[in-house]
Amino acid sequence: MKGNVLVIFEGGRPESEVEARLADVRKAITLDNLEKFGSLNGIERIVVSTNYEDLAKEAAKLGADVELNHDVDFHVGKRLKEIVARYHPRALIYMGGGAGALLTRDEMQRVVQCLASSPGIIVANNFFSSDIIGFNPASAISLDDADLPATDNGLAMILQLKKGLALVRMEETIGTIFDVDTPADAMILGIHPDIGPRAKTEVGYFDDRRSCLERVMEVLRTPMAEVGLFGRVNPLSVLHLNRNTQCRVRVLSEERGMKAINMAGTGQDYGRGRVRTLLGFLFESGGGPEGFFRMLAGICDATFIDTRVLFSHLGIAASRADRFNSDLGRAELVKDPRIRDITEHAVSQSKPILLGGHSLVNGGIRILTDIVKKIGIPHVT
Repeated sequence: MKGNVLVIFEGGRPESEVEARLADVRKAITLDNLEKFGSLNGIERIVVSTNYEDLAKEAAKLGADVELNHDVDFHVGKRLKEIVARYHPRALIYMGGGAGALLTRDEMQRVVQCLASSPGIIVANNFFSSDIIGFNPASAISLDDADLPATDNGLAMILQLKKGLALVRMEETIGTIFDVDTPADAMILGIHPDIGPRAKTEVGYFDDRRSCLERVMEVLRTPMAEVGLFGRVNPLSVLHLNRNTQCRVRVLSEERGMKAINMAGTGQDYGRGRVRTLLGFLFESGGGPEGFFRMLAGICDATFIDTRVLFSHLGIAASRADRFNSDLGRAELVKDPRIRDITEHAVSQSKPILLGGHSLVNGGIRILTDIVKKIGIPHVT
């Protein structure tokens, strides 16, 4: 039995310019994290698994063990089993390539220490959809294990519910919960002072809605402003907003874990068209995108929408390119007519509406709140 291994998975097959440019950001985050965690006490080696040859080359220069693969259907569980069998680690820490862009060395050190002191546990940043997770013993998964998921979303659930490991939740900070999965995340990362040097050179492409972001931040500085959060909102993100601004908050938090629940074998079907949300029913009852977004602009001074929940409710099998171009307000590049219509009406409102995914309404709102707090809130007399 050897020491602890940190494993970072980053790969994909971009089919459009916007996907390729987001992949460049995630590659840069992976390399920044290699440099940040490479000398961390308690991590014996770092393994990078990727199908990107440019990332593999640069990761090797930074001292990582590189697993270059060209699987057509990449399977997280299968690849983790192979890594455990090859390196025989005592404990394993897994990260997705877009995770941990703002994770500090101290935060990672605490994960390592927790795993060392308490065998039989998993340490995860998000039980419902984990992209940073450590577990001890690593031998909890083996080559003949058929339960592991194809993506990382359900990994924490399966290790607890089917492997019997005790769950330890990582402290929820910007570092642990912020994940760059969408252009909105890349845009927000770009304004954070602690962005890594490589990532900083790649995020400029996503500045299309920078003016909208600046308007949102001005709203967050305004006492008694109305802020709307819709989608897979973590209650602690709402608490963070309440503690650090003087805004009034409207929240619809729903479908957290919608990807992971079916993978964990709960028997619920969260396939396309089966997600049902209050947000979606409001959209449908409000006369479609025109009435819906006019209504939001009428009651919210700034709005954050996790559109993946809305798309799923509407039964839209949105391509990555359409989702990403929608996030950026590039309606002219969106092929699906329903998503194009949604995008056009969202960006045309007089009040700022940010579109994105899970991280926008969690780590994203926390980052903006923290930046606003440092700027200061005007005194009201």
